[in-house]
Amino acid sequence: MQSGKVESLKLLSHIKPGLDYCAIQIDFDELRIFGTYNDLTKYIQKYVKYETAEDMYQGEVFTRVADLCLEQTIQTVDKAEGVKLIPEGASTRSICNFSVDAIRPGDTEINCIALLCGYEQGASSKAKWADLSMIDRNAKVFSLRIFTSDLKDNMDPDLALQSMCGKYLKFNVSSTKYGLQTSAVEVVDYPVVCPPEVEVAIGIIMQSVAGDTLLQEYMAGYKYLDTLKGMLYGEPGYHLVELASELCMIDTLDNIASEYDVQLLRRAAVTSRGYLLPSKHSFSKVLLNTNKVLRSGLREDIQLIVLLDSPEGMQSTPNKRMFYRIKKLCRQVIEERRGFYEEDVIDNFNYCDKSM
Repeated sequence: MQSGKVESLKLLSHIKPGLDYCAIQIDFDELRIFGTYNDLTKYIQKYVKYETAEDMYQGEVFTRVADLCLEQTIQTVDKAEGVKLIPEGASTRSICNFSVDAIRPGDTEINCIALLCGYEQGASSKAKWADLSMIDRNAKVFSLRIFTSDLKDNMDPDLALQSMCGKYLKFNVSSTKYGLQTSAVEVVDYPVVCPPEVEVAIGIIMQSVAGDTLLQEYMAGYKYLDTLKGMLYGEPGYHLVELASELCMIDTLDNIASEYDVQLLRRAAVTSRGYLLPSKHSFSKVLLNTNKVLRSGLREDIQLIVLLDSPEGMQSTPNKRMFYRIKKLCRQVIEERRGFYEEDVIDNFNYCDKSM
């Protein structure tokens, strides 16, 4: 990402409620940006990190700011400063202009933009449809239904939707008694960049593994950070945000208890995502995790192998029980931030991590 100071901001045109076309000067470069003018004014005279992309609007070719965040939120890895994983303004997605919490029952909004992160197909005797999992401007996940007969050019629905995953979609949306529905979607050709908290997460992860040479070698050998940063998990790079959340929780545990092996828990948090790394074989997630460890300098850590077994594995230890509790809690925190809620989470520690 590039960095600089926002010197000025000018409203060029108002496109629709929640979406403006603006000129923004960062250092000596005059760029263009889409967003809400009032929201963007908070960056004036502030140091920022940003990504750019070439674009065209109203016949003008220009360089557009594709993503923007305050530089001070990308924090250093100094424990004394108390790194905050979710920085101020991190919940705002610059390209998305639709808020699922703002639309009222019976209303229709046009020219909405949101990020497609997944889908499920459904059918009845009368129709076929797809429920699209979308991420709005406030990083909330919502479901948008489209009847697959409405897809353009009679494309195979599965192939069409797979090609759209991880991209911004433009659509008109109606709030009906059956939920949010649209009759058409269109891919918006904007590059999708990682949310700002991903960069913060990388700093937290690097800080957490700094004293463990074997774990550092494991990550470097598999190009761990680069691989996970490029993966879609709701949003690009969010596997790293979930991992950083677990490492923060482990650090907190280290401050309040002495019964747990903190180094072991940190190693498990990192290596439990080994199945996400490139592999020639389609083994189970547990076996892929274990194989990655056995091919690294961590192979002698038998307790790590035991801990990477499933929660219902043969050996149950305090470290293993605590590890899966932490994974469950961090998953729930992220899901609730995305707009999902669970009521029966207090006393249920028999958690089977679906990602394992």
